[in-house]
Amino acid sequence: MKPSAVAYALLLVLYQPQTAIAADITYCKPYASKVTEVMIRMTWLRAYTSCLNSEGNPGVPASWLEVFTLVDPRSPAEVLDNAVTASIPPPGSVPAVGESGYAPGTPGWNAWCRRYFRSFDVKTGTVLMYGFRHRAACPG
Repeated sequence: MKPSAVAYALLLVLYQPQTAIAADITYCKPYASKVTEVMIRMTWLRAYTSCLNSEGNPGVPASWLEVFTLVDPRSPAEVLDNAVTASIPPPGSVPAVGESGYAPGTPGWNAWCRRYFRSFDVKTGTVLMYGFRHRAACPG
């Protein structure tokens, strides 16, 4: 049995290459140059001050990892862990926000729940979800 022409057309539409929207090349070259200048300046200053503060003449780093630890003395794993955990707020510091974009119990949350659920009860903050027999907290 041969696949139909419609199936071939559908495959062509689904698997055609997608072009990405990128920044202009006339912007990217100067941008990369400026970022490189800043990195070189910061690395040079860090190497210079660590050399001045060392006892005796320090050895020249042989790998990128040694240069990395010269710039930031913490281990690379510690730096990555700190970068990830810094972006996650500690539990309880930020109120939970649902689909509405408001914290539960706020006027915006109540209005959203009232708008999308006719069964919303303001006193309990619950709704009767489709397909369930029991009331559940409003997902807003």
